[in-house]
Amino acid sequence: METRKASSVRLEHLTKMFGAITAVSDVSFEIPAGALVCLVGPSGCGKTTTLRMIGGFEEPTAGHIYIGNQCVDAQPPYDRPTAMVFQSYALFPHMTVYENVSYGLRVRHKPTREIEECVHSALALLELQGLESKSPRQLSGGQQQRVALARALVTEPEVLLLDEPLSNLDAQLRVRVRGEIRALQRQLGITAIYVTHDQEEAFSLSDFTAIMQAGKLIQVGKPMDIYRRPTNTFVAHFVGLSNIVHVEALEVRAQDATVRALDHVIHVAVPPPSRDGKFAVVLRPEMMHLCPADRDGIAARVKTATFLGPLIRYVVVTGAGLELTVDVTNPTAEQLFSEGTAVAVHLPDQVPGLLAV
Repeated sequence: METRKASSVRLEHLTKMFGAITAVSDVSFEIPAGALVCLVGPSGCGKTTTLRMIGGFEEPTAGHIYIGNQCVDAQPPYDRPTAMVFQSYALFPHMTVYENVSYGLRVRHKPTREIEECVHSALALLELQGLESKSPRQLSGGQQQRVALARALVTEPEVLLLDEPLSNLDAQLRVRVRGEIRALQRQLGITAIYVTHDQEEAFSLSDFTAIMQAGKLIQVGKPMDIYRRPTNTFVAHFVGLSNIVHVEALEVRAQDATVRALDHVIHVAVPPPSRDGKFAVVLRPEMMHLCPADRDGIAARVKTATFLGPLIRYVVVTGAGLELTVDVTNPTAEQLFSEGTAVAVHLPDQVPGLLAV
């Protein structure tokens, strides 16, 4: 299969009501052509409903959906330049792999020769050769997922929609297959919108990540920017472990600021949104360091120590009673602390931004 035509997707004030319940509330953002965007958030946040509206499987209560420059609000799913991979795969159990993959082309009444060429090309792309005559029940979970992808791609959509497609796979297979999906998306140059509740999966896959909460779009950006500069405490906690530490503003300048956290002075690369108000820094566990108690640092005591293979995750308690989670990667002998041990915590000298709290 060659590089496909890709289209941008634009949502304008998209809202979906189910009776008195607002599932999606005034969501607006644009996805560039050829990008992979992950919609991520907790269960019930509206991400799947948003995806289904883009695909035409749910009708918006308000707002508009544009694919390229065309408004598709009134178009049914089969007339939109989209294809959906469902969480359950939705393979037809009475059809063979070949029949499942060719289904979309057959209902479009494509010539037999064209169907054969497209199906064989899709099966080769997903490494499914030799399984043409198998039924879905004879396939592994990973193979079923590949068949669902092949069935979606064979119709050459401009936008590929994926609704938690890896949720039925075991952990190791999920990691491998998500890498394959990302490589395939890049190879084809197709626009893709991928729904997941797993922030690690979203970060590993996406060009841009859109965080949703309670039907609202909270933050959109590149994964690293969202991780380093979350807009609020919900995002900070959802996209990774966070230590939220209140700070005192010492000096606020036009381009940056200096604050004090736990008697430690920290330079902030971005100024706070205002000079007044209460602020906090987000300290990720890997941003801090632990040393023996006789070193300089904030005095604390180890509450728990959890071995996680490449790192040890410590929860320490400062003299003021604040709990901090600190990750120590490849710890040296002097960084092995048992529970109850007195330690010194080193905070970073610089952080990317502040939270208003």
